[in-house]
Amino acid sequence: MSEFVNPLMNRVGGLEKKHKKYSSNFDYSAIGIIEVEKIEELEELSKSISETITTIQEKRITLMRILEKAYIYFPKDGSFGRWCEASGMSRQDVSMLNKRVEFTQIYHIEIEKAAELPDKVIAEGTKKNMEFSQGDIAEIISSEEPYSLWKQKKEELKKESKTKNLSVATDKYRTDIENAEIIEVVSVEAESERDRLKNILYKYVGNDRVEELANELMQFFGR
Repeated sequence: MSEFVNPLMNRVGGLEKKHKKYSSNFDYSAIGIIEVEKIEELEELSKSISETITTIQEKRITLMRILEKAYIYFPKDGSFGRWCEASGMSRQDVSMLNKRVEFTQIYHIEIEKAAELPDKVIAEGTKKNMEFSQGDIAEIISSEEPYSLWKQKKEELKKESKTKNLSVATDKYRTDIENAEIIEVVSVEAESERDRLKNILYKYVGNDRVEELANELMQFFGR
């Protein structure tokens, strides 16, 4: 059994009883809402959201188990997806639910836990070429706020990537400068040799042929 278990689920898979008094722990005063009636109304709406999310997660768990059972009967030729569509599901929904099932197998967690994780975490954890390490994913799974931690790690990766790209660009720039300096030195040396060669040629040939002969000789000697 995995240590990652949905805290909303008990041993038989049902929801634990909620406290009589619901509280979102949101600080309404921080945004200027202090009227008791408004706070009570917003708390009721927040409670409805929480209960709806729980219901969605329960239904997601049920669907994941159904798909896991049905999948083994189909060949890998797309017929499973067509069967799901015929049952009223979109291929996108089927794909994400299958990824959640795959996620449980990779990270050895319960279906209940996989059902409550954000889509982005599931998608990242089932990539063939993951940006995150399996240790990062495990840390996100066990976090009380997995999406927030996923965002934080994503930003860290972006910064690391920018630093790496900057380092590569700096090295290339330094190499280009060094190559340019070498070319400049060779060019100066070649020009100096050409001038010396022209001075020698002036002694033996006419002025009108000095430039031409100097260039030909420089080419002959590979300069």
